[in-house]
Amino acid sequence: MAQETIPPELIGSPAGELLAAIGGIHDRIEAAQSAFRAKAAESGAALGCPEGCGSCCENFVPDVLPVEALAAAAFILGHRPDLAGRAAQSQGPTCPFYDADRPEAHCSIYPGRPLVCRLFGFAAVLGKDGEPSFALCRHMPSPVGNGERAWSDEALRGLFGAVPPVMAAFGAELLGLEPDAAGERRPLPEALPAAIARLGLALRYASLGRGDDGDEPEPNAPSPRAA
Repeated sequence: MAQETIPPELIGSPAGELLAAIGGIHDRIEAAQSAFRAKAAESGAALGCPEGCGSCCENFVPDVLPVEALAAAAFILGHRPDLAGRAAQSQGPTCPFYDADRPEAHCSIYPGRPLVCRLFGFAAVLGKDGEPSFALCRHMPSPVGNGERAWSDEALRGLFGAVPPVMAAFGAELLGLEPDAAGERRPLPEALPAAIARLGLALRYASLGRGDDGDEPEPNAPSPRAA
């Protein structure tokens, strides 16, 4: 999530610093994917999703770590508060934030979307030999004339001139932000209410720290720390 999606009241607080760290990981993912796709285009093997496609969101609900739910909650509270109750009303096998009626931008929480959603389609996985491999989404057209759709490390470098970002590497970075919560992965609709409550508490603490009238606290007054 970009820095501007962090609630300004939380800048400099523990919650704000955590959100900034998540945002840094998201920025590196975007940079790595952009670099890979640019190299592929230079090599004559341009990659891209079909226009208006949202198939990856259909019949799919992402499992997320608490920090991923926190990033989604920050975007919702700061930019789309109307979506705050949608997770609790979730029914069926499709993500509650998928909007089929907006073909230009299916995801309603795009800036705060989870890791798997960011990496899907343009990320490598590690095989048993520890080497990266990459396969196209079934809806993505093959960039080569023979219709090939999957490549290993050496073939990737030969065809695309680069290797896409490795999903496991960024997953490990997220785990490192809150290692004690590594076993708390849950479907996004289940994880989001607790994340919204957690950020809401942090925002209330931040408000108290500034004083009820919104002013900064007195120099010697202790400021409560956000959870």
